[in-house]
Amino acid sequence: MKKTIITVMAAALLASSVMMSSCGGSGEIKFKNFRDSIAEGKGNNVSFAVTSIDFPVKGDKQVVSAITDWIVMYTQGHLDGDKYKKYVADVNKKIFSVPESGDAGFGGYENSFELHKSFETNKLITMLGLSYTYLGGAHGVHKSVGVTFRKSDGKAFDKEMIADYNSVGFKKLIKKYMMEYFDVNDYESLRSCLFEEGLEADPSGDWWVRLPGSFLPYIDEEGRVVVMYGLYEIAPYASGEVEACIPYEEIKDRLTEEGKAYF
Repeated sequence: MKKTIITVMAAALLASSVMMSSCGGSGEIKFKNFRDSIAEGKGNNVSFAVTSIDFPVKGDKQVVSAITDWIVMYTQGHLDGDKYKKYVADVNKKIFSVPESGDAGFGGYENSFELHKSFETNKLITMLGLSYTYLGGAHGVHKSVGVTFRKSDGKAFDKEMIADYNSVGFKKLIKKYMMEYFDVNDYESLRSCLFEEGLEADPSGDWWVRLPGSFLPYIDEEGRVVVMYGLYEIAPYASGEVEACIPYEEIKDRLTEEGKAYF
């Protein structure tokens, strides 16, 4: 189904971080959310930023460390011990930048950054992030990212665990399951949804969707491998960040032994 793009305040997004965990006992990783906000007003224009991050605070040290290190790398910050609140405040100040002009567009501007635990099982944890920037005009810019960690050792799932990710066979799966995202029933209808520069021709006369420029696959709550494309990367703004969610049964023969260990 096609994803509906909705601008949501970071506080509303927190609901997804309290989903039921399917694992229990010592294998469960405890998370705590830290949030900060900044606002500045001038006339009818209000500039603000909201940052909200789930940090792992209890559980297997190796897994907690792996997730924490990834958060710090992704947010380009520096965590000093367990001062999570200060860390989030520093990240928030970094994304808050008041425009030089008082006229930053209708209604001011906003920046928000949300990083939360999407779900957890006895084998893995998936984190999802969303950043949003609005500087006035017709619409804002949003960017999503997902990453899955294996709980046995904290290792993240990556494209190298798809043995032939650059093959025609894998691209066939992307093409097949991208039809679900756009809610179309044939490949010509799918092609009409995409930019021509987002496609590549095959010597046989067929065509494929190019791999994402930043190929960071992750595993969703239904056990599917998600391939996500950035805003404007292969389709118009209205299409959002296009996804192909490939079921395990379809992709399992293309996974390395390490990749299969996630499922």
